[in-house]
Amino acid sequence: MLVAPEAMLAQVAALAGRALLEPKAVAKAREVCLALPEFSHCACLECPLDTCGEDADLLVCVPARARALLSDVAAERPAWSNVRGFAESWSSASLPFLSQVPFIWLEFDLPRGRPAPPEPLLFCCLQPDFLQDPISYGDLASPGRSRLAARANVAATLRTVAELPEAVRACLDSCLNAIPADGYALHVASLTPRGIAAVRLVLTIPVVSLRSYLSAIGWPGDFRELKKSLLSLGVVSGRFGIQLDVGHSVGATLGLQFHRSHRDPSWPPLLQRFVGSGLCSASRAQHLLQWLGDGLGVLPNRRFPVSIRRELELKVQHTTGVPDRGKAYLGFGCDFRLI
Repeated sequence: MLVAPEAMLAQVAALAGRALLEPKAVAKAREVCLALPEFSHCACLECPLDTCGEDADLLVCVPARARALLSDVAAERPAWSNVRGFAESWSSASLPFLSQVPFIWLEFDLPRGRPAPPEPLLFCCLQPDFLQDPISYGDLASPGRSRLAARANVAATLRTVAELPEAVRACLDSCLNAIPADGYALHVASLTPRGIAAVRLVLTIPVVSLRSYLSAIGWPGDFRELKKSLLSLGVVSGRFGIQLDVGHSVGATLGLQFHRSHRDPSWPPLLQRFVGSGLCSASRAQHLLQWLGDGLGVLPNRRFPVSIRRELELKVQHTTGVPDRGKAYLGFGCDFRLI
């Protein structure tokens, strides 16, 4: 089911705006959505947890069946040179691996008080079977999953978006080579639209392998400080998601990701840990819990109601010597209801 992102946003804007986002932030996201066609089935609003919701970046998911539409959209926007390069290759399946990419995310930076970058970031999913067998950051690995997208596939994907310096490609290779046997590279994006010659790499990795992995890739932070943050959030075992910015060397800031189903009973205690760690106020945690759920909605030009899902992902930005900072990703999507 493909719908216009604006139609989905309209279904959840009121709930998002009660205490999580200011109306101006939602309005900026809606302005972007109005210019996008019916080529998505889910999206999300990214907002910091330590402010009053003045900023909210927008992420829109485009599945493979809408790749021709993405190519058309990019062709109409001269500034979208990076997206256009990828979209043309994805649509024509000129590279074998790209024909297996199940979806991409477009991330629109919507900063308050300064111009937005001229084009969105493009996150490419690296696991062909992700939609059939999605990885939850805390679950055990699926036995039949390919462990890691080949380095050649990652390099080819990035070349369709932007040409990166050799030193960046070498550092990325080392990060991919060091992933342990039960870890996975999930998504990759070039940061060139932000004026940064670097790549953002999203992984899921076992907690027990984290120290050796970060040491192998040359992460410049203090692992003891990182471990303290993880323990305060209840991360002691299993796997969880991390984001790395990979330039000529690995960046100091890590993104620690927490994702669960919207019906997962572990959300309340996790959010309490965020409150206890000073990442989120108690009132905001309560509103995040109220965000989770689903319900019926009626979209424009649709005869029948659809199911509107509201999901959540949390992220902690961790940099040694700097207080941790929390972010929330307010996800929303729709499906047809049979009854």
